[in-house]
Amino acid sequence: MDREEEHASSKVERVQPPPYVQPRKPEGGTTSDGPSNVPVGAMVRDMGTQDDIRGGKEKYARNQADKTHDKQEGNKRNDLDNVQERKHARIMLGMRILQWLLGLIAFSVMASVTGYSNVKSFQYLLAMGIIVFVLNLPLCGVEWFLIGISYEDEEREVTRVRLYRSMPKINVIYDAIVSFLCFGAASAAAGVTSDPPPGLTACNGGCSDPRAAVAMMFLLAFALVGSLFLGVAKLRKQMAEDAAVLPVSTKGTSQAEAVWQHNFTVGFVLRTFQWMLALVSFACFLSLDNNADFSAIQFAIAIGIIIFIVAFVLMGFELYGRMQNLEYLPLGLGSWLGSLALLGYDVVFALLSFGSACAAAGVTSLDCSVLPFKCSVGRAGVGLMFATWFFMWGSIYISYKDHDKAIMLKEVS
Repeated sequence: MDREEEHASSKVERVQPPPYVQPRKPEGGTTSDGPSNVPVGAMVRDMGTQDDIRGGKEKYARNQADKTHDKQEGNKRNDLDNVQERKHARIMLGMRILQWLLGLIAFSVMASVTGYSNVKSFQYLLAMGIIVFVLNLPLCGVEWFLIGISYEDEEREVTRVRLYRSMPKINVIYDAIVSFLCFGAASAAAGVTSDPPPGLTACNGGCSDPRAAVAMMFLLAFALVGSLFLGVAKLRKQMAEDAAVLPVSTKGTSQAEAVWQHNFTVGFVLRTFQWMLALVSFACFLSLDNNADFSAIQFAIAIGIIIFIVAFVLMGFELYGRMQNLEYLPLGLGSWLGSLALLGYDVVFALLSFGSACAAAGVTSLDCSVLPFKCSVGRAGVGLMFATWFFMWGSIYISYKDHDKAIMLKEVS
């Protein structure tokens, strides 16, 4: 019994385990290595990602093609800008060389005149010729550098851009100041050479040499005015390019600030000062004894009378506009053409008043012993004419702003 029980118990211990049951497949499916841990949604997303990659590659290719096209167009524009910049530099170089030669001839001829040091206007002309001769040399060097620079040289590209951005401002400031000074020097010397008083040492053998120097100085002044116009055109182009790249908010602010309203009170005050100063100035010149013997004095009288009459008429326009609360000057002076005509008058007669004052100053600066009138009265007239010229600058500014607004309104309409 005991042996049978032991045999039975051994059978119980060697009972086979239950059959292997296949585990349940997860939702994601199976792989050859066993159950997969990647859900079905992830596989769908993988397929979508591959489509996105293909679409992204196509979009990238299109963007690269657009960038290449834009770069080619930009290179064309840059090449065109470089050609225009070189052309402008060549023109400016030619103008500077011409001015340099005229300044050299003017001061060389004047320096050869015997006794020029006894006439202040001749000394003034000599000094202006030397100044232009010296200052134009570095300006010629800069323009020559801009013409000869290689645009493929990246190291000099920054220098080129800085020079092209800064040179128009430098040219405008230099030409505006020096052209007025040269015109004044030529006018002052012309006042003496037109009717030289007896006993003037510099004109004992005739005034041919001083008159030649005066002619050269007048040509120099006109050449400087020409380069001034070129510099202003270049500067306005740069300002237009800068305005084109401004943000929209900044453009709106700039346009809002650019709105100009004509101030009739300020305009009336400026015209009143011009009227009074011109009146007293030509009255002083008329009171000089033998004033008809000097062309410079007669020229100053004529300019004073014209400014006196025109300023009186414009005073009436300013007063009428102030009383009627008008937005523009009456009789079409606020239109594009009228504002241009008024601006032209102010610029021309500002230049003529300055020239006439310098011409009269050339005569009154002589030794009073050789003049047939009182120097003090003539010098007072010169000072008043200079004051008239000063107040005309205020009218130039107002006329310019009126014309600028008229152009803006014309473009909008």
